[in-house]
Amino acid sequence: MLTVAVIVVLAGWFAVSVVGQVDSRALDWLKARDHFSLIPRWTFFAPKPGTTDYHLVYQSSTDGRALTEWREEQLADTRTVLGAVWNPSKRNKKALCDAVRAMGRMAREVGEENTWQVQYSISYIAVLSYLSGLPHPPSATQIRFMVLESDGFFPEWEPRLLFLSAVHALPDRQPPDDATAAPAPVPAARTRP
Repeated sequence: MLTVAVIVVLAGWFAVSVVGQVDSRALDWLKARDHFSLIPRWTFFAPKPGTTDYHLVYQSSTDGRALTEWREEQLADTRTVLGAVWNPSKRNKKALCDAVRAMGRMAREVGEENTWQVQYSISYIAVLSYLSGLPHPPSATQIRFMVLESDGFFPEWEPRLLFLSAVHALPDRQPPDDATAAPAPVPAARTRP
């Protein structure tokens, strides 16, 4: 008798889970009373799937002089079979990727003349903190970064510049005495044909 009851409960749960993948008023009523989140909702395909990739590049400098070339910080690790089971850095990379996406979205929303507003966002501060903690040349005292957007399916198109940060001091670094150098040039962003 207990076996039959367990089978009925699991079969009912499965049926509600399958029906739960379709939007309906009755299901909305039932989900409002699902306090333990027992009815799953799987969305394998987003309503607006992502069609672009974001890139985070940064540069260390001493008082505006470029010491390093622009370096890209990878927003995702290479996929491996082991990564499906053991991937301890996934949350950190996901948080960084989400912060970069939020900055890119915000830069697009506020428009080119108001991109200065992005530097007051939590995403900006999180990315700056992360990049400041990376290894830099010993003489580096400053850092700046860019968020670029590229079309994933069209690699021949150059990435578009979405946001260029201000130059920030690296923590626990003292600037040298000769603070007269000009800032390093920013690579020009090309537009699509």
